[in-house]
Amino acid sequence: MRILFFVALILLAGCQPAQPPVNLAGNTWLGYQPLYLALAERDCADCILELADNQQLQVTMLPSTTQVLRLLSTGQLDAAMLTLDEALTFQSETGIDICIASVLSYSNGADAVLTLPDFDPAKAFQIGYEETALGGYMLRRTLELKAVS
Repeated sequence: MRILFFVALILLAGCQPAQPPVNLAGNTWLGYQPLYLALAERDCADCILELADNQQLQVTMLPSTTQVLRLLSTGQLDAAMLTLDEALTFQSETGIDICIASVLSYSNGADAVLTLPDFDPAKAFQIGYEETALGGYMLRRTLELKAVS
């Protein structure tokens, strides 16, 4: 009976409670699409992926980087897919230490300002942009170029 007790004790000591999934989110940027496509192929946009060592990954696609950063700063996310400028700006503004775990993709001149075909820069217009480091840079450059023309 003692032997069974010790065997059970040893087996139970090796048990660990199930870990919650790592909560990862990103926006709709093209560089993150391979991960979203992998989920779509499994026919489960919000499913939990099983990783090595019994670790699980919950992936969420959010409409904007602003929402991703807000959730990351409040501790509602464990990880985020960010561009390098977003990651550096986030760390400098929040003081939250981050670790860049993997480089998924890179952009080489893919950022652009989009307008309707009948856009006339000589007329008054409104600009919509996301308040991120890149959004601010693109806005500033667009206004600088508008002032020159």
